[in-house]
Amino acid sequence: MNALNNQSKVNCCIDFNLPYNSNVNLNIFDLSGKLVKTVYNNKFLKEGFYSQKIDLTNLLPGEYYYELETDRNKEIKYLKHSGKYSKN
Repeated sequence: MNALNNQSKVNCCIDFNLPYNSNVNLNIFDLSGKLVKTVYNNKFLKEGFYSQKIDLTNLLPGEYYYELETDRNKEIKYLKHSGKYSKN
């Protein structure tokens, strides 16, 4: 499993390759460890390549990390959000 993030001002795209079928959790946390966004909550995905677009408009610009967890593995990666804050 390999996860990468592509940053933009209001969205990011997390790309990952899943080499096996698995239930997947994908969450974003602030640097204090507080959960700020859940993208997948125990979602079943088949093996393959995924590119998950994530809307960050409700998050303040700053540093975050995301955790991608499968049945067999967990990866934690850094995410920098440099976009404009929007309450909408």
